[in-house]
Amino acid sequence: MSMAAPLAMARQAGAGSPVVFLHGLGSDRLSWAAVEPAASGHAIWNVDLPGHGESDDDPGDGSIDTLVERVFTDPAIPQTGPLHLVGHSLGGGLALAYAASRPDRVASLFLIAPAGLGRGLDRSFLEGLPEIASDEDAAELLRRGVSAPHLISPPIVARALSRRASPSARGALRAMAHWLLDAEGRLSADADAVSARGLRRFCVWGAEDRINPPDPARLDGFGPHRLIEGAGHLPQVEAPMKVRKLLVEHLTAGAEP
Repeated sequence: MSMAAPLAMARQAGAGSPVVFLHGLGSDRLSWAAVEPAASGHAIWNVDLPGHGESDDDPGDGSIDTLVERVFTDPAIPQTGPLHLVGHSLGGGLALAYAASRPDRVASLFLIAPAGLGRGLDRSFLEGLPEIASDEDAAELLRRGVSAPHLISPPIVARALSRRASPSARGALRAMAHWLLDAEGRLSADADAVSARGLRRFCVWGAEDRINPPDPARLDGFGPHRLIEGAGHLPQVEAPMKVRKLLVEHLTAGAEP
């Protein structure tokens, strides 16, 4: 892992505790565009995971532990002091895994439909993401992730297909999807560890999520949370102002007086 290229990321200076944004499988750091202003005033790192956005296509074995190491040993990420982690789906799972292993490095967690806390990931969706090859196939699959199909616009479809033009990018997505599907039990245990350690946390879920459906009982046991009506698996895209408000409140509540 020490020889891996640095990950692509957008950085923003700020005086507040660092905030790291971690996107979901098949997405990239642009998925946070409408929510990121909630962290204004904080130092921000918005990461492209391997095989996504502008990062390289080498996820190693694609496992949760490898991805956690790749992200949090990246030379651009602060290596001392606590971080606020904002993660969606796979990114939420990575945040849980890191928080369980390094609670001393985590100021708080703000998780959106994180892997390991729902009723179970849609296997056909995750296995299909690396394989989309046409506008029609891409649009049909991506629309399963939202409650309002019109949100999957032609530019979004084109962006998804352009990243998969590289065989190595498809391979990276396949490896990560494989490990993610097999890691749900592990991530569920990580969520329990986070709860037991009392780390500050907040969970957001689209009430109409079909990719990783919310589990109310599991959420009640995990901690504070909010279901957003009229949103599917991407509430940061479907209801960005609601998610932004919740993130502002979360970060403000943990600010030092």
